[in-house]
Amino acid sequence: MLVPESIKQLRIVQSSMVKQVFSFLVLAFLISCNDSFTKITSINEINGNWKSSSQILEINTENMTIKFGSDSIPLILTSRTYDRSKITVSTGPIMFFDAHVYINPDGSKIRIDKININESTVYERAK
Repeated sequence: MLVPESIKQLRIVQSSMVKQVFSFLVLAFLISCNDSFTKITSINEINGNWKSSSQILEINTENMTIKFGSDSIPLILTSRTYDRSKITVSTGPIMFFDAHVYINPDGSKIRIDKININESTVYERAK
C-alpha cells in the first residue's frame, strides 16, 4: 500500500511541475513578443534615416520624398488625409507601391506593409 501511494504523490508533483514550466514558457513567449506596432498618426513620425537587413531608407517628410539607398533618386511620398498610415511611393505618373506604415511605441522601428506586392519590411532608425 505504501508504494502505490508514493507513486501517486510523485505523479501529482510531476504534473504540478509540468504546469509551472508550461506557464513560465507561455509568459516568456508573451513578453518576448512585445514588439508591437501601431499605425502612424502623422507622416512626421517616420522622418529620418532607416535601415533594414537589406535596404537603407531616407525619408524626408518636409519635402515629401523617399530614397532607397544613398545613390537612388528621390521618389515622391504621398500620404492620405483620411488615413495617415497609408502612403504611396511614386515618380509622379508611375506608382511604385501603396503601403501602410506602422511604428513601435518608442519610435525606433517602423514596419512598411506594401499593399499591392504583399511584402512587409521592418526598418530600424539609423544612428
